[in-house]
Amino acid sequence: MMSSPNLLGILKRVVRYVGILSDAASLAVTEDHDGCRMTLELFGGGQPVPRQRFEFDLMTFLSPSAGGLPIAIYVRSHSN
Repeated sequence: MMSSPNLLGILKRVVRYVGILSDAASLAVTEDHDGCRMTLELFGGGQPVPRQRFEFDLMTFLSPSAGGLPIAIYVRSHSN
């Protein structure tokens, strides 16, 4: 992923890799006039997904970005 020219390129590669590695997660990156949005959906196989799983994945995605890049985070939870 270090060969990507920018953060958006990295995120698009992560989307591809998540799709290959796991059926339990879906990741998408969309672009609009405000910037880019990354959407993570986790599937629990009929069971609710624990909050800690979302927190772990969020921190995993943010850890390479801790170098001062401007990132806004909006967390939205869906109740079943």
